[in-house]
Amino acid sequence: MKKQINSWFTICIIAMLLFYIPTASSASGDSVSDLKKQISTLKKELAKVKKENAEFKKVTKPFSGGIYIDGVKERSASFLTYKGKNYVSLEDVVPALRGGGENGYKFVSSKKQLYVGVFPVKGAIQLTNYPYYNYYGGVVYNNGGKGYTINGERYITGISGVNYIDPEGIIFKVKQKYKYLNFKVGAQDGSKPYKSQISIKADGNIIYNSGDLEIQEDAVDVSLDIADYDVLTIEFDGWDYSHPVMASPILIPK
Repeated sequence: MKKQINSWFTICIIAMLLFYIPTASSASGDSVSDLKKQISTLKKELAKVKKENAEFKKVTKPFSGGIYIDGVKERSASFLTYKGKNYVSLEDVVPALRGGGENGYKFVSSKKQLYVGVFPVKGAIQLTNYPYYNYYGGVVYNNGGKGYTINGERYITGISGVNYIDPEGIIFKVKQKYKYLNFKVGAQDGSKPYKSQISIKADGNIIYNSGDLEIQEDAVDVSLDIADYDVLTIEFDGWDYSHPVMASPILIPK
């Protein structure tokens, strides 16, 4: 790489010298003023090339560091600083923020798109972005912007209860527009070690119950067929501060 940079730099200088330095015949016809202007222009071009070459050398020298989440080192990472901005690779930062496996990411270079978490489906919408009809109790969205962690796996979006009252719930009018409601259920890390549950009613009838959710257990994938229902009610039930979580809830259209 260093040899390539030096070769490129040398070629640029030679090309500019050939372009700007006049031959003996042409020089005789040029005034001293014209020659001075050419020399001044050449100096500016050389300065520009030197500056770009120096910046490029800096970019080609990544440095190692660490990514910390809430004061704890999550993993090591490679960084670059270029023109006052800091860069870190997707391979390092996304897993650190989101966790690995199915909760990771996919970069599609042909589309110049980065997909984090669930791969997009046309017409799909996060339930947290869908307008709710009503709620009762201490229902929380996205953990106040902090996201959720279920047995070490991180989720940016979700709905949870804190069980100040029993039960707590939120209501959505989906009006038979969606085929599936997909999500994960579990207990938020750091919650009290009490059992909690999540139940879902469709048009007043229970169509799902999570069973007992406890900390230090993996989140469970759930997919519910809601094509024939108008109203969904999601209820959170448990002891104080047990924090049952519906993570990454997504409505999939018909």
